[in-house]
Amino acid sequence: MRSTTRHLLASFLSLLLAALPMTANAAIYKWVDEEGNTHFGSAIPPEYAKQDTQKERLNERGQTIEIVQEKEKTPEQLAEEKRLREEKAARQKELDRKRQHDRLLLSTYDSVDGLELARDGKIQALEGQITVASGQIREREALLKRQRSNAADLERSGGKIGKKLLDHIAATENQIARNEARIEVLRADQERIRATYEADITRYRELKGLPPEKAAKQ
Repeated sequence: MRSTTRHLLASFLSLLLAALPMTANAAIYKWVDEEGNTHFGSAIPPEYAKQDTQKERLNERGQTIEIVQEKEKTPEQLAEEKRLREEKAARQKELDRKRQHDRLLLSTYDSVDGLELARDGKIQALEGQITVASGQIREREALLKRQRSNAADLERSGGKIGKKLLDHIAATENQIARNEARIEVLRADQERIRATYEADITRYRELKGLPPEKAAKQ
């Protein structure tokens, strides 16, 4: 009985293939609708493609060569696919950035010494700004000392400290605080530059096939 059924199915599929437009990869699809009826055709209709029903791809002998899974995806599945796509895009973007940075390193610097000179130049430029800010702090501290001394003299003599003097004291204190904050930012910039160039020098050695820095100094 099973052999007869297979024979009939093969004969049916042969007739069906003959009736369909032939291509190099002609195939027959079998699907079952919601009522349990079996259908055959060269493509699964859209109204059945996303239904959670059995769908198969058959060869010319009626043998199943693929189970077609086209069940409509859940919101969770769609969200996960989106997350994976975004992660892949982020990884590719980071890879492209690193490749571009490698090209920039090789085209900009002829040696490790060149990188070190560039690093030291930037750090020294910031050190100059720190020196200026430190000098301004010393000047403002001297001014603040005089301003506070004037205020103290007025108090001792029984006089009233005027608003103008108080405003000047507050302004001087603010100037000192701004310069101190500026120095903190400049110091942080120096550390960032050191770290960046340390990584760049390590990468440059890798690209050039040079020994690590410690080994080179031995």
